[in-house]
Amino acid sequence: RPTAARDPLSAAATFILRGLLTECGACIVDVRGAHRLAGGAVDGVRIEGLGWCSPGGLRCRTLDMEVSEARVDALRLLTERSIVFASPVQGEATIDFDEVDFAAFLRHPLVAPSLWTGKGGATIGTGNARPSGGCSIHKEGATFEVNWEGARRRLQLVPADGGGATAAAPLRLWPDGAALCLPIDIIVPAPDGKDSGRRTAELGTGRVGETNRADEDFELAALLRERFGGLRVDLDGALVGPVRKCEIIPITTSGLPAGTRNSRSGAGASPSSQGGGAEDGARTAYVLRLRLALSVRKFPSLPPKF
Repeated sequence: RPTAARDPLSAAATFILRGLLTECGACIVDVRGAHRLAGGAVDGVRIEGLGWCSPGGLRCRTLDMEVSEARVDALRLLTERSIVFASPVQGEATIDFDEVDFAAFLRHPLVAPSLWTGKGGATIGTGNARPSGGCSIHKEGATFEVNWEGARRRLQLVPADGGGATAAAPLRLWPDGAALCLPIDIIVPAPDGKDSGRRTAELGTGRVGETNRADEDFELAALLRERFGGLRVDLDGALVGPVRKCEIIPITTSGLPAGTRNSRSGAGASPSSQGGGAEDGARTAYVLRLRLALSVRKFPSLPPKF
C-alpha cells in the first residue's frame, strides 16, 4: 500500500480530496495499473479515508471507495490537475458512520430533500439535547427522531439482509408489482429501545396495537423505508447509492489513543460510545456501516460544493 502519491493520478486525487475536506485524519489513494496512464487508462482506483468532514458537514468515521478499470482524460489530468473519466466508472463505497456522523448525514442538504420533504412534510427531529443530534447507534440498529404530522416520532434503521434479525423484505416499486429486496428496513422500536418493533413489511398484520398514533408511526416507517431504499447522493460527479448492504459493527477503544479510527480492525469510538466496560477500561460502541453502489464520471471540483 503506497504511503505517498507516486503517479499523476494518485497525486491529483490526493490533492483534490484534501482540498474538499475541512477534517481529514488520513487519505490513501492506490492506483492500479498506473503505468497505463500514458495511454489514458488505469486498472482501477481505491481510496481509503479516516475521519473525513466536508465544509458542508458531510462526514464519516471511515470510508473505502473502489472503482474498476477506467479511461482517464490524461491531457486534463496533466494540464489542469482535474480527473475526468471518458465514461462513468462503476464501483462500490463502504462508509462507517458513528452517531454524530449519521445525524449529520440525515440533515445534509444533499440528503435531506430526498428523505424529509414530500407527502406529510416529514422533517428530521432536533429536539433532543444529545451530542449526536438525536441519533443513537446500538447493536439492534440506528435510532433517530422525525417530526411528522405535528408529533415527534422515534424510528430505527436496521439491517435486513442477514446482518440483523430479519430477512430482507420486498419493497413494491413499480405499478406492475415488480419488487426489490432492500438490505435495510425501518421499524418502530419498542419503548425500551430493544429490537421488538414491527417491520414495515408486516403492516396490517395486527401484531401491534392498532392505535391511531401507532398506525401513523408505521405509515411513516414505510414511507422512509422507500426513500432510503432509493436514496442516491450526487457528490459533484460521484453518484453514491443505492444501499447494497447495511451492518451494525461493534468497535472498542481498548489500547488505542483518543481519536484513533480504523474501520478494518473495528477500533475507535465516539464520545457517545455505548456498552459496558471491559478490562483496562475498554468500552464497546457501535457504528453503522453502509455499502453503496458508486458511479464516478469525474472527481469533485474545487472549491467544494458540499
